[in-house]
Amino acid sequence: SPPSPRSYRGDNYSDAGGSTGRIFGNSSGGSPGLSKLMRHYHIESKKFKALGGGQPIIFLVDNDSGAKDKGGIYSTVAELTQKKSKPTGAEASIHVSGNMYVVPTPLIGEATDSCIENFFDAATTAITYEGRKFDSNNEHNTTTHYGKATFAYKIVEPNADTISFALFKPLLQNVANVIGAHVKKSAVIPVTP
Repeated sequence: SPPSPRSYRGDNYSDAGGSTGRIFGNSSGGSPGLSKLMRHYHIESKKFKALGGGQPIIFLVDNDSGAKDKGGIYSTVAELTQKKSKPTGAEASIHVSGNMYVVPTPLIGEATDSCIENFFDAATTAITYEGRKFDSNNEHNTTTHYGKATFAYKIVEPNADTISFALFKPLLQNVANVIGAHVKKSAVIPVTP
């Protein structure tokens, strides 16, 4: 059986108020902060003389206006890769440079946007919290609805052992493909005398 979602390790860079956001200077969370981090990593990683980059750095991003709009993640990718056209969001993954990759949330059906919350089943997104319903368009709580942060920390985290993550399979496969391809690409071939 697959490991529990709690056994996976990843840092939540978009947690603007938390230690990761504070350390990396992501005061707002979301695409502007991620774009800033991508630019810094792209520049700073070139300064290291020692071998590195054996493991990929994967930016998992919502495939929405924050990624697609002018100045968003895809504009940053085009800038860093020096390509004239930016990614469309239909890509399973995007190699940016070195060991840096972007994995957008897959598009579902005919949808032109997607976000991580789209991969939770209806039973999970229907859970009420303090009498309010979940609204994935809300960044903040209102009197009738709760937003993404409350969903992540008050619904998903405490219920991770019982939530179905089956709809995440295409997204996780894209992440696994990046890891496999990067490890294969960066494998050191021993020199024989």
